[in-house]
Amino acid sequence: MKLRLASNALGAQMTLAQHLGLIPRPPPLLTEDQWTEVHLRSRLRQDSAAECVICKEEFQAGAQVLLSCSHTFHRHCLAAFERYSRCKSCPLCRAEQYQKRVIRDGEQLFRDKCATRIQAAWRGFAARRRYRQLRRHTAPRDERLRRKWAAERLQASGGRHEGAGGDGGMPEGRGGA
Repeated sequence: MKLRLASNALGAQMTLAQHLGLIPRPPPLLTEDQWTEVHLRSRLRQDSAAECVICKEEFQAGAQVLLSCSHTFHRHCLAAFERYSRCKSCPLCRAEQYQKRVIRDGEQLFRDKCATRIQAAWRGFAARRRYRQLRRHTAPRDERLRRKWAAERLQASGGRHEGAGGDGGMPEGRGGA
């Protein structure tokens, strides 16, 4: 026969020692409004934009955990910390008996950052391509650079002048025939 102990909130099971008053009872579970407030505090501090304080890596595509004390960690980092420390306390503020919830803020920020990097690379490539085309078709204003540009254009066209006809540059009707 199992002894089922009363809980103080929605699904929060108490141990026998808590039930007998030997150790303090766990705090009641947070409501949705309280979780929203905790999440807002975490966002205002920009925890997800920073790095996980346990492993010092960016929050990327993996899940992160928001604690009831409003601190954010990688899910696997927090699990490893709990196993190693053998107690359930926040690695930053040492708050005990915290509650946790999975969030995806860091993943969204990482996707936005990657999209920005891709867009910046594409814009740089397109700008360099337009600049090369402009340099190819527009003569520089400086006389020395203009001569060099004209020589390069002449060499690129195979040594023949673009305005010349097929008879060596003689206008029509004035040939030697």
